[in-house]
Amino acid sequence: MTTRASHMWLNRGLVLLGRGSAGLLPLVVFGWVSRQSGLTALGEFASVYMLAQSVAEIADFVAQRHVSRLVASGLVGDALQTRLAGFNALRLSTLGLTLVLALVANRVGLGSGDVWLDLAILALAPWVFATNTYYAAALALNRYLLIGLGPSVCLVVTTILMLVLPQVSLLSGVWAVVVSIHAAKACETLLLGVRLPHPALTSRREWALREWIQTRFLFFQGALSAANARLIVPLLSVAGGAQAAGLLSIGLSVLAITSLFSVAITLPAYREVLNLEPPDSPVAAWRLAKRDWVTGAWIGLVVTVGLCVLVAWPLAPVLGVTGRETRLAVSLIVLGGVFESLNLFGGALYHACHQDRRLFRLSVVTMCLNWIGAITGVKAGAAVGMAGGLLASRAVGALVLYFPILVARRRSGWV
Repeated sequence: MTTRASHMWLNRGLVLLGRGSAGLLPLVVFGWVSRQSGLTALGEFASVYMLAQSVAEIADFVAQRHVSRLVASGLVGDALQTRLAGFNALRLSTLGLTLVLALVANRVGLGSGDVWLDLAILALAPWVFATNTYYAAALALNRYLLIGLGPSVCLVVTTILMLVLPQVSLLSGVWAVVVSIHAAKACETLLLGVRLPHPALTSRREWALREWIQTRFLFFQGALSAANARLIVPLLSVAGGAQAAGLLSIGLSVLAITSLFSVAITLPAYREVLNLEPPDSPVAAWRLAKRDWVTGAWIGLVVTVGLCVLVAWPLAPVLGVTGRETRLAVSLIVLGGVFESLNLFGGALYHACHQDRRLFRLSVVTMCLNWIGAITGVKAGAAVGMAGGLLASRAVGALVLYFPILVARRRSGWV
């Protein structure tokens, strides 16, 4: 038991290392752009960057959770490879389609004005898609070392190149940042590709269509997640201006650090629940993972409070955030990390028992709440209003997500 517990905490540490590095990457990039070019330029860059991230997230079909479910279901040999090949073919087709839609959206009005720069930023989406595919395989195979090492390599290479390229080449400004991320993602993909089996793929349309029937609500869930956490930045750029979008991108990047600590608890716990006793309801999943949920909630609370203090004072100059109102706005956005942690774990409870459709319906409500809160807030009270609207909507969204679980727990008598 002691050995098993120590392995669990080691896995959590490796997930935290990887997710922490992945979360720090946009924070480092956004802070650098904000200091060099200001919040308006950051808003233009962040709008396209978040659009590229959304493309990869929508096409991902929540692969890390679904591939683990397939492996845990007992499928082996050709049966497992057939499912994986159809799933990856479906994901790859979706990536191509969403990239086309992103290009159209970029030309309609979500761009920075530099066509080639926007295309270079959107071209990051295939790299993110490729690494996500490998990380799904790593989680299913319990290769936690790669989950921790890959994003760390990407963060280190990006940071070094951002500092070096302007000194040794003609690249400067945002172009230096974009080229640095491309090079770092290539290194990350190469590392994972060498150490993990290559993803199964097929050209048979019927296999992909069969997977669509099985996983369509994972697609809808990924689309909602992207709209909730990433597409809200370009949306706010249209509704409230590039400066508001830049401020929101910084706040969400800091908030993501809280999510990373929660994910470090959630991912190993999710994999362990599937191995031990696949639950038949969110309440059953809660019973199996209660201790991890409480641990994750407390860690999320402590980290959120600490980040709010840091953003309000020492981190503000580093992130290029000046002025009392903008600091307060970023702090309020980060405070939403309390509810973000709860939502991450709640979503895992629904996924563990294959209730993707139910989670999708609930997520529609939470996404609408976030969009309405942000847009209403920025129209009513500029930066602080936007942040306050987001915080209130996240609180109500958490209640929406957990209400069915709380009702079922009360009826079943489980505590």
